[in-house]
Amino acid sequence: MHVVVSLIWFTFVLFVGVAVTDLGLILELTGGFSATFLAFILPAACYLRLEPGKILRTETLKNAGKMQAIGLFFFGVVAMTTSTSLTLIKAFSSEGCE
Repeated sequence: MHVVVSLIWFTFVLFVGVAVTDLGLILELTGGFSATFLAFILPAACYLRLEPGKILRTETLKNAGKMQAIGLFFFGVVAMTTSTSLTLIKAFSSEGCE
């Protein structure tokens, strides 16, 4: 199973590498998506998971650490969505102009 999945991924990545002539787009997408995930979403999600108690309860409003983690999580989601969508918009609009 591992070999089959690895070959499928390798084939997919190979075709993407052959088809894409501008690696700047790929690097922008990868950087914007993974950097915001690693910097904002993952630490907040880990903190919320390791803290005792439920996340969506009234006592969460009294816990400043949980509120900061929730804010950081939503900021990361907005930053990731914005970064990825702006990169895709730029990529598709520049192809349409040429």
